[in-house]
Amino acid sequence: MKILADSNVFIDFWKNPNQKIIDTFAEEDVVICGVVKSELLHGARSDTDLNKISDLLSEFEELNFEESDWEKLGEQLYKLRTKGITVPFQMI
Repeated sequence: MKILADSNVFIDFWKNPNQKIIDTFAEEDVVICGVVKSELLHGARSDTDLNKISDLLSEFEELNFEESDWEKLGEQLYKLRTKGITVPFQMI
């Protein structure tokens, strides 16, 4: 099973790697998507940092979404929200 990690997961892993997250990255098939990649690159503080982040992210499979996937995602987020579960979701 693939695990799509949000940008905050990578940030936590880079800033404060605890054993649980280290094990998850080592044992699971962690993947990224374009939105996560863009968010992480956007946070770079220098050209060196940008290149380092880009190199690190190149080690992960990047999922590509079809237009219909975004509709399905919206429907799933709606269903969760109507059950009282709000999942943060933003796009630039």
